[in-house]
Amino acid sequence: MNSRLIESDSPYLDPLVAATYHAITASAQFAYPARELVRQLAVARGARALDVGCGTGVVRDALAQAIGSGHVVGIDPSIAMLRAGSSNGALVAGTVPRLPFDRGVFDIVAASFVLSHVADPDAALADMARVCKVNGRIGITAWGTLPNPVGAVWKEIAATVASADELGSAFRRVIPSEDRLASGEGLQDLFGAAGLGLISIAALEYTISLSLEDFVTVKAASLERTLLRVMFDANGWTRFTRDVTEALRRRFGSRIEYVRDFSVATGTRTAD
Repeated sequence: MNSRLIESDSPYLDPLVAATYHAITASAQFAYPARELVRQLAVARGARALDVGCGTGVVRDALAQAIGSGHVVGIDPSIAMLRAGSSNGALVAGTVPRLPFDRGVFDIVAASFVLSHVADPDAALADMARVCKVNGRIGITAWGTLPNPVGAVWKEIAATVASADELGSAFRRVIPSEDRLASGEGLQDLFGAAGLGLISIAALEYTISLSLEDFVTVKAASLERTLLRVMFDANGWTRFTRDVTEALRRRFGSRIEYVRDFSVATGTRTAD
């Protein structure tokens, strides 16, 4: 994968996927990390902020609430995601690196679960620092390493179609930097290499709770669906979805709840 935020065949380019993401995934999975990111950035009223890889706007909304009369810009490569989301702030179609803004424009630059999709997160963070003002704040979120028992069930069923090595390789092609960003040490090195100061890394946990039906709907509109779709015809995907649903119901019942861990890394641009 090159320096695009996401692959050109990403599910997030599909309007139906974007609508599912906005309706279910954003609030169930990404709202709490978004609030924590904005809180730890200590966003000031009236600030000028950029949400990189904004999707349907969960971080953008949190920034807008914190900023009040300030100005929020969201940028994402998916027109479908931009159209499906909230109307808070200005919206721009674009990628990181190569953010289409001048040096030192923003007081706050945020990217939530975005840099894992980028082949060169060092270049991405450096570009975020470029568009941030001196003494401005930069923050990202990244998933941690806790085991995901619900995801493990999905992978068990998927392994009946493709080997774990095949699926793992396909996943890493689309999300090449997740392993590097999963540790505090990796985040510390990333922020230090970008020349940022006052670096802070907080490891957090929270519970994701979804009905079984909503969870399966989310998975059917996820990256995993993209990786598996080439292996199925329509009937095959229907059977796969049925098998996964039955396995999840046996293991977890009618409601899916599991703990996820993530990190919030923040730093300050200390020099021009």
